[in-house]
Amino acid sequence: MSEFVLPSLGADMDDGALVSWLVGPGDAVERGQIVAEVETDKGIIEVECWDDVVVEELLVEAGDTRLAVGTPIARFRSADESGSAAQTTVPDETPQRQGTVEKPAAAQRITPPVRHLAHELGVDVGRVGATGPGGSVTRLDVKREVTATSAPPGNGRVKASPLARRIAADGGLDLALAAASRTDGLLVAADLAGLANAAPGTKPRRGGQPGVDKSQAMRSAIARSMERSKREIPHYYLDMRMDLHRSLSWLEEFNDERSIADRILPAALLLKASALALTEFGDLNGHWVDGVFHHSEIVNLGVAVSLRGGGLVAPAIRDAASLTLSEMMEALTDLVARARAGRLRGSEMAEQTVTVTNLGDRGVDRTFPVIVPPQVAIIGFGRVVDSPFVVDGELEVRPIVHTTLAADHRVTDGHTGGLLLLAIDRLLQEPQQL
Repeated sequence: MSEFVLPSLGADMDDGALVSWLVGPGDAVERGQIVAEVETDKGIIEVECWDDVVVEELLVEAGDTRLAVGTPIARFRSADESGSAAQTTVPDETPQRQGTVEKPAAAQRITPPVRHLAHELGVDVGRVGATGPGGSVTRLDVKREVTATSAPPGNGRVKASPLARRIAADGGLDLALAAASRTDGLLVAADLAGLANAAPGTKPRRGGQPGVDKSQAMRSAIARSMERSKREIPHYYLDMRMDLHRSLSWLEEFNDERSIADRILPAALLLKASALALTEFGDLNGHWVDGVFHHSEIVNLGVAVSLRGGGLVAPAIRDAASLTLSEMMEALTDLVARARAGRLRGSEMAEQTVTVTNLGDRGVDRTFPVIVPPQVAIIGFGRVVDSPFVVDGELEVRPIVHTTLAADHRVTDGHTGGLLLLAIDRLLQEPQQL
């Protein structure tokens, strides 16, 4: 038997609120499966479990109560201890221990992935008709329940999940004023967050974010982290102009042979070159903890993502140096989409070994970023600008990007930092090798 504690989902996280459980007592959980959602100052983060276990007991109910990092929130037993990883049927009239969360009082068998889908769509699984083998609830059953309780197009009613309708009814909220965050236009519970604070007759921003309180909380969290960084870390800064003529010419030819959906953006080249260069200079890749630098063997590249409602997160692309350019592009696209939808995972917010920020799409020529503790370096890219550049003694106009490095003087100095920038530049001159 082991305790599952509220994990740290970022170096600056001290506490968080358990938003929801996606598993229940008796559920078999596979390694890497999402088991809960936790709200931090950076948003709602999905928490994974990193062992094959069976849920024995949930110790904390979902709610608004802030819990300190390290607080036990569940008890798990290993799959070997359980004797079977099969899903269990919820027994009727079974007494629950105080502090646990009851599973739906239904006889159906419900796998964790289906429970997750039901939670996302706001479906009460106790009301779902089960059509799967052995009376189990399937994904299709959950979607049928949504269809049955949501208004079909063209009838003048708002298309909303069952949970969203119940919340709106209980709170006297007008669903017509909410903005759907899902691409299919279905309103879910999270989309109603801004309605209570919205002025009469106004429509909240997409995703239903109320803006003021949560945005301010995120800004405060970022400020605390940056204040700590500037107070504790002796920064040094370097800047280098890099010629992207070869990279962009090669990329144009590379993309010509691919469909639009499979094309690679220059950002993927910059990330891959940065990750590979960092494998050569390990003193810039890792964490400073308790007065000691801890080098990381792999490069977990934190990527700064601006959020639509304001604020910033920097989730990690794990083992970025091992990815192909196509895999890097896919990982980047997925990460940005989930960050802006509030669907990041705990590991992505806690495992960064270095961060990259790119403000080129904001028209910034160069950026001098602040290191994210306990990391010891951050790389910044500006916009690509056609500029005079000397090539083999001749003055030409080339696409140039300013690449900057902020690094920790406790671990390295400008010599090492300069070599890293030279390595990034060298790799960008050989894009076919990335």
